[in-house]
Amino acid sequence: MLFLLNKTQPDTIGLIKLLGGDVDKEVLLTQDAAFYATSSMQDQFHQAGIAHIYVAQDALETRAIERAPECQVVDYDRIVELVMEEHDQVVCI
Repeated sequence: MLFLLNKTQPDTIGLIKLLGGDVDKEVLLTQDAAFYATSSMQDQFHQAGIAHIYVAQDALETRAIERAPECQVVDYDRIVELVMEEHDQVVCI
């Protein structure tokens, strides 16, 4: 299951845990949610059972965010693959 995040909000991790249950979870960070790509958030994502964290390249560059090494930077082509081809379920939060 891919969680598409476009903003920061309280209890994002809790929502992902609740909606994702026991299935494999991945997160795609776009727009203001790119602020979650920092090192301080990575432990929380991993404790929630999130296997992969992707962050949109343009969101990082626009906001001048220094990403954690665990976050994979993706371009629009890769975003399309993640959303349209690789995941049966995409949840926007």
